[in-house]
Amino acid sequence: MRFFIIISVFLFLPKYFVAQDVHQTFELGVESYERGDYSQALPLFRRVLFFGKDQYRFDTYRMIASSYKELAKYEPAHKFLDLAYRNCNNDSVQKEIVFEKAVLFVLEEKFNYALIELYNVETNSLYFTTKYEFYMGVINFKQGDYEGAHQNFKNCIAQDTSVMNELYSLFEENHEVNKLNPKRAQYLSYVLPGLGQLYAGDYENAINSLLINAAFLTLYFEVAFSYSLLDGMLSILPWFNRYYLGGATKAKEIANKKIVERRNEVFAEILHLIAEQKTSYKDDGHSSSTGAYE
Repeated sequence: MRFFIIISVFLFLPKYFVAQDVHQTFELGVESYERGDYSQALPLFRRVLFFGKDQYRFDTYRMIASSYKELAKYEPAHKFLDLAYRNCNNDSVQKEIVFEKAVLFVLEEKFNYALIELYNVETNSLYFTTKYEFYMGVINFKQGDYEGAHQNFKNCIAQDTSVMNELYSLFEENHEVNKLNPKRAQYLSYVLPGLGQLYAGDYENAINSLLINAAFLTLYFEVAFSYSLLDGMLSILPWFNRYYLGGATKAKEIANKKIVERRNEVFAEILHLIAEQKTSYKDDGHSSSTGAYE
C-alpha cells in the first residue's frame, strides 16, 4: 500500500507544481503587461503556451496579441488574434476580437481592411451597434468622410441636445481647417516673403522669412549700386533666390503641418467628448464606454 502511495505522489506532484508554475507565470506576464513592459511580458506568455493547458490558451493568445499591438508589431498581433478567435466558442467574445482586429488595421492605416472586419460583425444589440458606429466614425474621419463620421458619432452618444451641439461645433471647426490652403500659402509667399507663413498662422517664421529676404534684397541693391548689377547678380542674387523660393516652399509645408495638427486636435476633442458621456450599454454581460479607441 505504501508503495502505491509513493508512486502516486511521484506521478501527480510534478503536475501540481507545473500547474502552479503556469498560473504564476501567467500572472507575472499580466503584471509586466500592466506596467507597460511588453517585451518582458511576451516570453512569459509564450512559456504559458508551451507548458500550459487549454484553460490558459485563449487568454494568453489575446494577451500576446495586445502586447504586440502595444509594440506596434501588427503582423504577429493579427496572427494571435486569429488564434484567439479560433479558440473561442462565445459569439460575443468573437465579435470583440473582430473589433480588436479592426483597431489593428486602423493603426496600420489599412482602413479598407478595417471596414471588411466591421462589415462581418452582426450588430444585433445596442452594445455592438454603438461600438460599430464608433469605429465606423473613426475610420470615416481618418479617410476624410467627415459627414459620414459626424453621423456615426451622433449614433453612438446619448441623445443630449447640448452634447449634439458640441459635436456639431467640433465638426464645424474641422470644416474651418479645410479652408487653410497650402498652395495659397505658397503663392502668397511668392507675392511677399513671409505672407504665406502668416496666413498659415506661423508668425515667427513669417517674420524670419520677411527679414531674411529683405536683408538679402537690400544687400543686392547695395552691391549693385556700389559695384555693378553683374556683381550683385553673381554674388547676392543666388542667395536671395534660395531663401525666396525656399520660403515659399516652407510656407506650403507649414500649412500642411497646421492642417494635420488642427485636424488631430479636433479628432482628439471628439473622442474626448464621446468618452465623457460614460454611456454604458449592457448586453450579454458586456459594459462599455463609447470612448475606448486606442
